[in-house]
Amino acid sequence: MTKDNLPLKTKLAFGIGSTGEAATNWVFSGLVFFYYNQIIGLPGTLTGIGVFIAMMFDAISDPLVGSISDRFKSKYGRRHPFMFFAPIPTSIALICIFYPPAAMSTFGLFTWFLFSTIFLRLSITMFTVPHLALGAELSDDYIERSKVMSFNNIFNYGGWVIMHIFVWIIIFPNYGGDKVGQLVRESIYLLSLLRSYW
Repeated sequence: MTKDNLPLKTKLAFGIGSTGEAATNWVFSGLVFFYYNQIIGLPGTLTGIGVFIAMMFDAISDPLVGSISDRFKSKYGRRHPFMFFAPIPTSIALICIFYPPAAMSTFGLFTWFLFSTIFLRLSITMFTVPHLALGAELSDDYIERSKVMSFNNIFNYGGWVIMHIFVWIIIFPNYGGDKVGQLVRESIYLLSLLRSYW
């Protein structure tokens, strides 16, 4: 930690880290209910139950990952190894959510969705918790910490806006021919793949 003013590049680098998280959360929050209910046919109630259970799991995994990160020791520090590793399982989980096996029963689809969502939430936690903890450790000064988190929030909101524009203005209107773009399964596939490379 330091009491000196942090350089702009440090604040920018920290803030940019939140754009991937924002993109992931947008894809999940903005598309998963629509995709599973309207395209795949899983009842909305079951989709909601799956998300609820995954969020309850989040309540356990967040402090657990934080505790593990606090005690972790490596030449890269306590936080960076988690942040470097997390995008890999996050991408796998996101693809699993939007690529369920064909011809599954309702229960099978629900089970697939539930465990894929839990996997996604855990993967996001592995990045978000150490990332936010790192922000608090960059400086001893309250004002500098506030500035760091302001950069984080700006880039986080920016990620949501970029995804919103990209999906609803570029992808869906130009995908699917005479169909509404968001009703075309392949357009959702494309988005999940693009997010995986973010």
